[in-house]
Amino acid sequence: MLLLGCACGGWTGLTQTMLADALGISFQQFQKYEWAINRISAGALYQLALTLDVPVQYFFDGLSRRDKKRG
Repeated sequence: MLLLGCACGGWTGLTQTMLADALGISFQQFQKYEWAINRISAGALYQLALTLDVPVQYFFDGLSRRDKKRG
């Protein structure tokens, strides 16, 4: 699972609504990404990384090699 939502907003000072707006999606859609109900596209993940000024790899930190293959 990727680190989204509260994990991102907590240290940036951005709310989930602000992050959703940056991605051009609804707050509810962002929550679905956060809770892994829906998958996030590569483009949306890239946009989120730009918004947070972090490398895309940030969202995968801590995943084992095995987890990456299953994802």
